[in-house]
Amino acid sequence: IRTQYRRALVNDRGHSFDANLELSQINHSLDLRYNIPIGDPLSDVVSIFGGYEDQIIKESKGLEVNTKTTTVGIQRTINPVGEWQRTYSLRFRGDQLSNNALNVNPALLPPPFNVAGISSSQQALLAGFGLNKLVSRGGANPTSGFRQFYQVDVGSRTAFSDANMVILRVGLRALETFAEKHQIVLSTDVGTIITTDFNRVPYNLRFFAGGDQSIRG
Repeated sequence: IRTQYRRALVNDRGHSFDANLELSQINHSLDLRYNIPIGDPLSDVVSIFGGYEDQIIKESKGLEVNTKTTTVGIQRTINPVGEWQRTYSLRFRGDQLSNNALNVNPALLPPPFNVAGISSSQQALLAGFGLNKLVSRGGANPTSGFRQFYQVDVGSRTAFSDANMVILRVGLRALETFAEKHQIVLSTDVGTIITTDFNRVPYNLRFFAGGDQSIRG
């Protein structure tokens, strides 16, 4: 079950509000976002956001991982027409993790799940900066285009994070139409986590292979 409440105009200063709720057998989530224009309301917005998610991830051999995540943060998005979009963000996430790994070889599991029935708390305060640019032709149904995305997030053990870390991500997308009604789409994503203690990096901030946006998906 999914439902959304959106108020595009909260007051005469152009504030807006979004709420999204999702309920299923293995996932419960609520996301809230309040948007405040700064200067030009079409190109400079500050967003205050928060959310909660309770998710059960069913792995092979009967393993179930339960994650409960609370997120809160603030983000400023500057998006001049035809130029680089810039985002500045500060977000905190707290995770409560547990598993039922009673019949699974602990050597096959990553920390902190390599202890059967473990319950672990993880947290991270991340300061982020992102760049994003899209160039396209063809309007709402583009015939060609190229998108670039670059993101860096930094966390420190001295500032409410379990580990010192720098998370780097790059995403590239290209679209080109040839002949008639034939298109080729290319995409690549690269990411890395720089840290001195990877086992302390919160589980939900790590990179995992697969997913519906991957080659396998």
